[in-house]
Amino acid sequence: MSLLWRGLLGAAGLLCLFGARPAAAAEACAPAGEVHYLCGLNNAEDMAPLPGSPFMVVSGMSGSGAKAGELYLVDTGARTFSVLKPDLSGPARAPYGDCPGGPDPAVLAPHGLALRPGTGGRHLLYAVNHGGRQSVELFEVDASGAAAPRLRWIGCVVMPPEVNPNSVAPAPEGGFVVSKFDANDAEGFAKMAAGEVTGAVLEWTPGQGFREIPRSRFSGDNGVAVSPDGAWVFVNAWPEKRVIRLSRRGEAEPASVALDFMPDNLHWAPDGSILVAGQVADMKTLLDCKQERCPHDWAVAKLDPATMKITPVLRETGTQAFSDATGAVQVGDEVWVGTYRGDRLARAAVK
Repeated sequence: MSLLWRGLLGAAGLLCLFGARPAAAAEACAPAGEVHYLCGLNNAEDMAPLPGSPFMVVSGMSGSGAKAGELYLVDTGARTFSVLKPDLSGPARAPYGDCPGGPDPAVLAPHGLALRPGTGGRHLLYAVNHGGRQSVELFEVDASGAAAPRLRWIGCVVMPPEVNPNSVAPAPEGGFVVSKFDANDAEGFAKMAAGEVTGAVLEWTPGQGFREIPRSRFSGDNGVAVSPDGAWVFVNAWPEKRVIRLSRRGEAEPASVALDFMPDNLHWAPDGSILVAGQVADMKTLLDCKQERCPHDWAVAKLDPATMKITPVLRETGTQAFSDATGAVQVGDEVWVGTYRGDRLARAAVK
């Protein structure tokens, strides 16, 4: 997702209480046509469904009116959510032993999420963090019992100084790829509006550190995904309105497809396609928004990773209730959609 929280997010944010909560009052959380909502989450930007369960972890991005961001646990069956309070007692485990310590919960700013599925209900969660450090934080997810899933922090990978990370995805050999949105540059958004190259895709491998994925430098590198066989990396050039398929080792020519919206996050769908979600807008429109919320239309599409063909899934009018879509995941027969500016998740039936 674009780091609009650095200056474009509105000042309002809902206070998050402990315990499972249903959607907000019905009159404030009424559906809009075929789109329904789960209300009360602050800037629910990205999502990581837990295999074999109705639960998913959601990142609540911090904004100018929020002291810190949060991680939420959403029960997609019960339509409820709770605030996750991970065990941050540490210490960092191998291969993340170089991490200087657990994140500060007072300034935690979770952003892109990804999950490496495990066995027996135990998984590895990757979370991009901007609070206190630019890093990818690693959490062990325990969803093995009857109780609600729990998170335990097990380490981090701190980004190189020039990297402002955005999205993350697991890669083979126990590593991950992460998009460099820009270089922690105050003029980053202006450069993107001018079409300048600001980003890249990096891969981190245990024992080897970082390397740049060949031919991955674009304007505003955003959502990322890695093919199951590890051969391909997919990345969104957000302001360019393109999705690009890259050879992970640089052995093949890139392929790309143009969209009519700004593609934000990428997530694999159960049928092997990639769900692409984003804003039906352009950089100028987003930068011109000086209010808490500025309705922008939003869209979700499916990308065939082999043919690079795009198939529309949802296209909705932005409203004060929901706008600025960031990512989509499929859970059962529903698509859930996040936003970087708002108080809810959207959901709609898969057609």
